[in-house]
Amino acid sequence: MAQQRSGVVLIADDNPDIRIVLGILLRGAGYQTVTADDGEQAVTLAAQCYPDLVLIDIAMPKVDGLAAARRIRSIAGLEQVPIIGCSAYEPEETDLLPSPGATLNAFLKKPADFKTLLAIMDRFLERTSNRSAGGQ
Repeated sequence: MAQQRSGVVLIADDNPDIRIVLGILLRGAGYQTVTADDGEQAVTLAAQCYPDLVLIDIAMPKVDGLAAARRIRSIAGLEQVPIIGCSAYEPEETDLLPSPGATLNAFLKKPADFKTLLAIMDRFLERTSNRSAGGQ
């Protein structure tokens, strides 16, 4: 039986093909999606829709993915939102590493395997749901 998924995922990528394909795949997996075509728009949309998870490209125009992720984390209520970064380039910055205080919770090199992405997303969203359920 297929896993039931839910939640809002903000997809931020300057490549429209990636946004479209990821949106289709994630909606097919049960998620709702919101898309942004640059880092600035990602921050604005995050403040409006309070996503359950952010999937963000690192190299984007206007505001890059790392700066956008930092700004998203500064929004009240989104301090702990899981943020998965992705890029065709290997990360060099230490704040990409999944550790306390890191900008990103995980990093995937493009092109990422969709099953791997789903497994990572499921892990983060399960933790978030368990924390929310336990706190109520």
